Amino acid sequence: CIVLMLILVATNAGWIWYESQWEVYEETTTQEVTQSAESENGSAKNLFIGGDNGEGETDDQNDN
Repeated sequence: CIVLMLILVATNAGWIWYESQWEVYEETTTQEVTQSAESENGSAKNLFIGGDNGEGETDDQNDN
């Protein structure tokens, strides 16, 4: 039992030493996103998914 306990302590110490070799660092990325709802001609076009078929529909009444 004593030998098994010594082996257990030695292996745990080995893993602690192995893991302490790596440097831990944290990298933060900031991204700024702007979103515009206007189309090319200046009118807003809102697209949404509706109904049971999942097809996209628009509430824009102008057909260009």
